[in-house]
Amino acid sequence: MEKGTETSLDPGLKGRGLREAFNTEEYQVMLAANKFQTGFDQPLLVAMYVDKKLSGVAAVQTLSRLNRKAKGKDKTYVLDFANSAEEIVEAFEPYYEATTLADVTDPNIVHETAAKLDAAAIYREIDGLVAGFLGRKLRWQ
Repeated sequence: MEKGTETSLDPGLKGRGLREAFNTEEYQVMLAANKFQTGFDQPLLVAMYVDKKLSGVAAVQTLSRLNRKAKGKDKTYVLDFANSAEEIVEAFEPYYEATTLADVTDPNIVHETAAKLDAAAIYREIDGLVAGFLGRKLRWQ
């Protein structure tokens, strides 16, 4: 086994690279660090979770990973816990005549929703639904 390669770190890829695996029905979520921050070109990418400071051209390149056309893709989403809307607009301004953000929301909505889900014990219901749908026990049970 090769040490430190993506195929050795995730044998479920079956020898495929992340770019190839992400382009299948089997893999629909990817957690990536800097490796794919600016060079990953996957038109199917519709959402991004950001948990580090971005600025300047790095912010533009990173968030532009979502800016690819794909059949059935009509919206993109960024959940950013590290940058303000103003910082992102400022990063884009040198490269675009007009920079706007749509539907900027209060980040506390995520925490409030999590608290409501916790109180409703919704996770147990979802686990049971998934287990029933798959017809088998879940791996984490």
